[in-house]
Amino acid sequence: MHAKNRSNKAIRLSLTTAMAAAMLTGCASNVSSRADLWVASGDAVQAQRSDEIRSAEASVVAQPHNADLRLALGDAYLDAGRFASAETTYRDAMTLGSASARTALSLALTQIAQAKYAQAAAVLNDWDTEIAKADLGLALSLAGQPER
Repeated sequence: MHAKNRSNKAIRLSLTTAMAAAMLTGCASNVSSRADLWVASGDAVQAQRSDEIRSAEASVVAQPHNADLRLALGDAYLDAGRFASAETTYRDAMTLGSASARTALSLALTQIAQAKYAQAAAVLNDWDTEIAKADLGLALSLAGQPER
């Protein structure tokens, strides 16, 4: 009788272990497939950003004095996290005539991203009457001047 009880317990333990292993394997493969999808999605976004940058760069090469094209290139660089390139491009756009509050704010944000807080604050101070107050306040806070 005791042998039969032990045998039943062993069978139940084996079945329980097998079920738990199967469930964990299913969970692990589910997490793995989600991670693979996330990585693939990130790769697709990077590829799209690279395409946008190449296209914007080609447009600027074709029309080097077009401020709007420089602004679009600056936006593409900013979206891709290429802050130094975006800063240079926004400066170029402003020099070519795209002197707007939006361009100034974008320039300041690229400087903040590079920890150039004093330069960003100077740009924001120059444009403080033109930039929307909410945007200006947030940018100044990010530039280390939360009291403003």
